[in-house]
Amino acid sequence: MKRQECVSVRPIARHLKPNNSRFAMRSSQNQRYPDANEPTDRGLNWDSLADLALPHSIRKIVSRNLSDPPAFIRPAMSFRSARIDHIAIAFASYGELLDADFSLLRSGAKVIDPVHAWPTTAAECKEVQTSWLDAKWMSTLAVGTLPITLLAPMIHGDLISQYVSSCGRADIHHVAFAVEDIDSILGEVGRVLPELRQISVVAIDEALSQVFLRSAGDPRICELIERRSGFGGFFTCKNIAALTQGLRQE
Repeated sequence: MKRQECVSVRPIARHLKPNNSRFAMRSSQNQRYPDANEPTDRGLNWDSLADLALPHSIRKIVSRNLSDPPAFIRPAMSFRSARIDHIAIAFASYGELLDADFSLLRSGAKVIDPVHAWPTTAAECKEVQTSWLDAKWMSTLAVGTLPITLLAPMIHGDLISQYVSSCGRADIHHVAFAVEDIDSILGEVGRVLPELRQISVVAIDEALSQVFLRSAGDPRICELIERRSGFGGFFTCKNIAALTQGLRQE
């Protein structure tokens, strides 16, 4: 299994920032909500998603496989103590992301990170060096105790636009499972779940470890995440850079 500390990669070649009132409206709307970095009870299983108060557009994406969990997460559901930590949804455009973000806000979701261009306009990520392919629009909101990350392409040809093209529509990008010991779980994967292939390094930063895995023939990603005590945030920028570097090498 691949494992290494997080490293920086080459700088972004291009960065586009929209300059329109719609962006300003969403940004100011987000700022009225508290920063939601306080710990949450990440104890959801797949069936619990059906009970969440999701707006119709998000529920439609999530519910396609609620009655029959998709193959890309079935192996992870058998891991010891694995529970859903967060889900991420990829959209075809920045406008679609804004619409989904605003729908979640109207339904009572709480902002963890407002809409931003990652990494260049994320306050804690500006020093991260990465490829233009990795750049993306992002926001993360909490619906109840479940964080939902929204992703959209930064420019044509980036990793998110490639992903949405492969799916043919907006779809779940990854489901992250919280585990107690990521090394132990990866050992189980190697022994009994060969269909779940590791596609990134194990990204390690502060008190957080993450890795991406994927089933053969399915573009969606199963993420394992180990959250250790002493870390109050939701993610770290270096980890995101390391994980997406693995996607570029796929």
